[in-house]
Amino acid sequence: MAANGKFRVYLAGPIAGCNPVQRSRWRDTIKQKYGSKMTFLDPVDNLLDPAASPYAFVEADLQNIMEADGLLVNMWQESIGTAMGVAHAHRHGRAIVVADPNHLENKMLTFFADAVEESPLQAAKALWNLLRAEQSWRVVKSAGRADEPFERKKIMDAVRAACRDAKRDDIVIPRLVLPRVIEYLRAGDRKVNKSMTTSDIDNAVIDVLKTLESDTSHSDAVTGVLNAWRDRDDGSGAVSGRRSIHAVGNRLPAAHVPVSCGGKSHGTIWGNTIQRLEDIPSTDARRVLGNITSVQGITRITLGQFGHKSPRNKCQARVDESKTPYAIEGKLYDRGPKGTMQSFQVWVQSDETRPAVALEIERLLRHEDIWAS
Repeated sequence: MAANGKFRVYLAGPIAGCNPVQRSRWRDTIKQKYGSKMTFLDPVDNLLDPAASPYAFVEADLQNIMEADGLLVNMWQESIGTAMGVAHAHRHGRAIVVADPNHLENKMLTFFADAVEESPLQAAKALWNLLRAEQSWRVVKSAGRADEPFERKKIMDAVRAACRDAKRDDIVIPRLVLPRVIEYLRAGDRKVNKSMTTSDIDNAVIDVLKTLESDTSHSDAVTGVLNAWRDRDDGSGAVSGRRSIHAVGNRLPAAHVPVSCGGKSHGTIWGNTIQRLEDIPSTDARRVLGNITSVQGITRITLGQFGHKSPRNKCQARVDESKTPYAIEGKLYDRGPKGTMQSFQVWVQSDETRPAVALEIERLLRHEDIWAS
């Protein structure tokens, strides 16, 4: 947030190959409409220095993204630079709202966005509401537990899990749900006390899903998601939509992502063939792999060869690029009876989403302080 108390918003959108009107008109409109509420970081301003090198321009852009609270992205045409800026912002946890006025419906960009709107002004409104919610709203806990900050990602993760359970689009639907949930919660008394209960959030998600089901333009896409959301809190002991939103440190269940040996019967650093995550005797290793399996788009993890590396203070993992389609290479460092390094492969549903899945795994492991540098 800027020194004047306003949110800092980076205005992302095509620049290369655009004329001055295409570059600046929509940005100027946003500044005029929301200038009293937000401070804008405009990459077009960096073009005004004729002495600046291309390298300096890119460096200034990356710095502005890091200084911003959120990104407002007007993707009216495909733009490599804009897409890379969005990925950079997502990796560092910035709020991202995309305007898609020409209905490009790019799946990668939609994956990174917190919301997708039709116009830049609608996107600005959605981003403003989202930033205010994360800054000031609190989730009231029960049984003497401390209140928690409102976190958009917990809602996104829980809705995404319900989509997977319902076998529906787990990229697009969460982006439809989140901004509507924010609007629903704002319609209550949140402007006064800036607090809510877990039931408030649960009811908001249910009402939004009901509304989407009754909308003919979205009904086919969300069919079954509402039932899946409710079923996740059926008392069976599975992690529910409610609990996955609000439990500190909890992640989505990994029960549907098998973890096993890649070969017929080769061993692991733990000395036996692993058929499932629960078979791994190391609590720390189960926790690390369990975090990885919480990332959407993963179908399975296979354990490969193991070896001896310098021991580390704690169990950690990292992932890297792979030449094998649909696969991400990984290494897990743990103290096992037969070694200290276990290789593994993460398999994804779509090869197109593989880079995004790898970035999300890295972001999550860094957040949990279990990323192996």
